[in-house]
Amino acid sequence: MQEVSIVVVCAAATDLTRHCLTVCDQLYPRSPIILVTEEPLPPGPWPPSLQVLSADTHNLSRKRNLGVEAAHTPFIAFLDDDATPLPGWLEAAYAALGTETTIGLVGGPNLSPRGQPPGRTSVGNACRSFLVAGPYGYRKRRATARDCDYLPACNVVFRRSTYLMVGGMDEAYPDIGDDLALCRRMRDQGLRIRYLPEVAVEHADRPLLGFALQRLIRGSLLVPGNPRVVLKNNASLLASAGFVCMLLCGPFLLFNPLTRLFFWGLTGIHGLVCFFEAARHSGRLTDFPGTLAAIYFGNLCPGVGLLLGKVGLLTNRSRWYRRSRAGLDSPQ
Repeated sequence: MQEVSIVVVCAAATDLTRHCLTVCDQLYPRSPIILVTEEPLPPGPWPPSLQVLSADTHNLSRKRNLGVEAAHTPFIAFLDDDATPLPGWLEAAYAALGTETTIGLVGGPNLSPRGQPPGRTSVGNACRSFLVAGPYGYRKRRATARDCDYLPACNVVFRRSTYLMVGGMDEAYPDIGDDLALCRRMRDQGLRIRYLPEVAVEHADRPLLGFALQRLIRGSLLVPGNPRVVLKNNASLLASAGFVCMLLCGPFLLFNPLTRLFFWGLTGIHGLVCFFEAARHSGRLTDFPGTLAAIYFGNLCPGVGLLLGKVGLLTNRSRWYRRSRAGLDSPQ
């Protein structure tokens, strides 16, 4: 795999970063590994061939662009520093890109690691529910191969030439949304975004509070545009915002019998659907309470984020995004 460079970015290297890079080096000793970080590496064993780039910015898109600039291979893999590739990861992506020129980018499932703390396991369970992931729940399991509209940059592989042709990561997205914009530009060039179940990594799930913050930020990123396109791409986000608005109007709706019936009926249906989704995705009975909480907040927080963003109360997204990653410091 000497034709594929692995680019990992982080703010400061942690035990999870070390674990990620060590596994990459074990699986692909001939692949160049590039780490772009804001802080010096802490003491300890690191892969001997690791290339470390210093970045004086929190901007994730800028760091990824720096990593691609430093790479000299025809193919690039992006991997989050809290993700661990599984055997066959690069081989499957390389084979797909090498045989189908219409594919612009390949990615795969981001599986929840075994042995996580219960709170993170609950978040991983919730991310398989349509109430949280919408139509993208397949990304948390080994689903059937398919073309899709975008894949998260925590686990993607692409041709370096294609990346440069579409302008790389848009640095106007400093923390979240850069992968969506990249895939959109690739599709505009007639290229396909391909999900393959073999291109799999284990990706640490956030603690519940960090997950809620991440969902708030994601909700604030609604991009204005053609109403039909906005509705198609953000139906679940807009539905979440509408439900949050109804909850906020609850005290006023309770005065009228008809609106009171509507309020309690819709609230009850939402609660029942959350209950059944939590039961469906909980691997064990003890996972159920946490999974229910993660589904409930994971469903509502994007709507809250959309409303807060529209009134200017969620402007410093980078700071909140960094806080959402709190606790991701050890390979549990």
